[in-house]
Order: sequence, then structure tokens, then C-alpha cells
Amino acid sequence: MAFDYPVRAEAAEENHCFEDLPTEWSEDWVIEVTPREVDEEADSAVIGPMSAKQAWDYVHELLELRPYWTYVPQPLYEPHPHYTRAR
Repeated sequence: MAFDYPVRAEAAEENHCFEDLPTEWSEDWVIEVTPREVDEEADSAVIGPMSAKQAWDYVHELLELRPYWTYVPQPLYEPHPHYTRAR
């Protein structure tokens, strides 16, 4: 399982939860998804924008379907004007 994400400096070393995600960084988040087959890495795709909680929940759903892919929720500091956050 590859799930990379930012956490607060004071967060515990293991068993991170949603509260450890620095949600104040942005109202809009995206998930970068990189499919992997064995040791080969493919191009990444970006899903979003969405709220931090939606990104966190969706990554965990995706992990159940494709545990060998890499998922990285990331804050969008300046969202593109054509995108709106899913609610």
C-alpha cells in the first residue's frame, strides 16, 4: 500500500487519522493517483478538486480496490477558476 500525505508536525508517528491532515492548508484538495503493475510505474492522474475530508475518504476507498497503486492527497492553494469543489 502506498498512501503518501502531509501530516501535522505534532502528529504521532503511526496510525494517522484524518485529524492529522493539515486541512487548513486549503479548502480544495486533489488526489494524485499513480497506477503500478509489479515494479512498473505509469503516468499519474489527478482527481478533484474536493474537500479534504472527501479526499481522505476517497483515498481509503481506492486503497481497498487497488492497494498496490500510489495515492497522494494534496492541497490546492490556488484552484483553477474552471473547477468547483464537489460537495
